[in-house]
Amino acid sequence: MKFIGIDFGTSNSLASLFRNDSLQFVRFPDGQTSNPTILYFPEKSKQHFIGTDAVFRYLTMLEENHHQSTGRLMLSIKSLLPESNFDHTTVVGFGRQTAEDLAARFLSVLKRYAEEQFNEKFEGVVLGRPVDFPELAVKRLGSGFLARTSR
Repeated sequence: MKFIGIDFGTSNSLASLFRNDSLQFVRFPDGQTSNPTILYFPEKSKQHFIGTDAVFRYLTMLEENHHQSTGRLMLSIKSLLPESNFDHTTVVGFGRQTAEDLAARFLSVLKRYAEEQFNEKFEGVVLGRPVDFPELAVKRLGSGFLARTSR
């Protein structure tokens, strides 16, 4: 089985592959190996974007629409995982989104970047997590991501 490693951080995230005795980092569209853990859902769209690409697209749409609604920009989505009082949020065009859904959306795009960069399909990921990470967060992260990326 082929795996990539992902550090899914509250502020920033990155992914890497250990191949041929060396660690190779996944590059985001801006060329960086680490990007903010941010999701952007453009209004009236079935797409979503992550990292600085998400921020750039959000700001561009905000400017083009004269600071009117341009969709939903979500920061620090990992912080929702341990919150027992967070049931879901509603995102136009995507409907009800749980913490698991949001984390899985971010991580699946990062996995896709890795597959495109390394020209390989990865059957799974190794996710880093804090030592002090509540059981609810571990459960949500595991069930959300695994269910949505094993298709």
